[in-house]
Amino acid sequence: MDGIQAAVLSLKLKRLSRANAARRANAALYNELLADESRIVRPATSPHNVHVFHIYAVRVPNRDEVLERMASRGVKCGIHYRVPIHLQQAYSFLGLRQGSFPVAEHCAREFLSLPMYPELHSDQIQFVAQTLKECL
Repeated sequence: MDGIQAAVLSLKLKRLSRANAARRANAALYNELLADESRIVRPATSPHNVHVFHIYAVRVPNRDEVLERMASRGVKCGIHYRVPIHLQQAYSFLGLRQGSFPVAEHCAREFLSLPMYPELHSDQIQFVAQTLKECL
């Protein structure tokens, strides 16, 4: 790490707790706004841990079509888990193939990462949630 990166990181670390709290609040609002849509599987959390929601990935049917529709309406989403772990090249020595873990493969086809960062405003989250419902 060079000096500039270290300086930026030291500033960001001072704000980390506040940023994580904002992400949790944003996720809570997403959860609330998407709760009535049965076609959306929201992230699960455990009462024994504190999630920071670096990514807010939902599962939706026809993910690639939904992704295109969202983009056409100005909402940039991502796909962070396109290939399940057992099909990653790094694990090819295990000899696992398509069909080895069908649930993981099914989930990988459905994951869609919604915009998530601490500076999101509630009106932006409401727009994303409403747009997602319309794009389904």
